[in-house]
Amino acid sequence: MTKTTKYTLISLGFVALYLILNSLPSTIQTLQTAKEMEDSEIVDSVGQSQLGLKQGTWKYFDRLGRTQKIQTFKNDTLHGEEKLFDKEGELGLHRFYKMGTLFDTSKFFVGGSLNSVEYRDSNGVLQGEFRVLIEHRVIQIGNYKDGEFHGTFKTFYEETGKIKELYFYDEGDKIGTWLYFDEQGDTLRTEKY
Repeated sequence: MTKTTKYTLISLGFVALYLILNSLPSTIQTLQTAKEMEDSEIVDSVGQSQLGLKQGTWKYFDRLGRTQKIQTFKNDTLHGEEKLFDKEGELGLHRFYKMGTLFDTSKFFVGGSLNSVEYRDSNGVLQGEFRVLIEHRVIQIGNYKDGEFHGTFKTFYEETGKIKELYFYDEGDKIGTWLYFDEQGDTLRTEKY
């Protein structure tokens, strides 16, 4: 048996932005799921060690024997695939590490459905497009450049998929004319930066 290992789920920055902008219940659920996975009671683990250092795939279980996380190590450092599961055993987070640095594609799930996707470069810095989804429908698309919001961002009405907001960033700074639309596609207001 091992002591309970606490870990912090990082890289929810875009989810937090969406929460601030829209306060959607499923985004709140994503944050709650991440917190539940963090607070899961790990009571047992299975894996290999060499000279006291974790090597290869390790599986962690709760007191009912349910898998709570699967992690891959090299010399006691996260290196490879990591999967975290919610209390129902559904996949909640799937991501990759390279010698302790989070990189590549991270996928967040709520109730077994993909909720958001983001990408980190080999240095662990957020880059490129990210997406937030509800029930397999994209409700937000944005971009990162060197860890900062950059480029065009769009949010969509959950029910219709029509564009709700269109806004722009230049390396973290708000720029241009931001547009807000009603569900018929008519402009509700604009903001200039």
